[in-house]
This record gives sequence, C-alpha cells and structure tokens, in this order.
Amino acid sequence: MPEVLYIRKGTGRPRKDFPLDLCLSLRAKGYSYEMIAWKLRQMGYDVSKWTVMRRLRIHEKGRDL
Repeated sequence: MPEVLYIRKGTGRPRKDFPLDLCLSLRAKGYSYEMIAWKLRQMGYDVSKWTVMRRLRIHEKGRDL
C-alpha cells in the first residue's frame, strides 16, 4: 500500500504582530536588528532580533503576507 503524505498547513506558532514600517525605517537609518528589537520591546512588543531579521528578510523577498 503506498504511503500517504499529509501536508500540514497552518501549523506552528502564529506570527507576532509588530509595526513592520517602523522596522523598515529604523533599518534604513542604519539601526541593527538587535537595536530594532530593543526599541520594539520598549514599546511593548515581545520580539527578538531573530524575529525582526526574519520578518525583514521575508519582506525584502516580497513574500510578506
């Protein structure tokens, strides 16, 4: 009997919401990912520098959903 592959969509953690336009403007001014994450945490968003980096890279590739 052939093996059936199940494709899971929508699994994993939901994306964190934070102002992407602010991240883009800070990045354009030369801020590091760590500094952008620090500023967002001051504003009440619980994000890491890796989350900021990943989201900006996705946006640059045009895959921002």
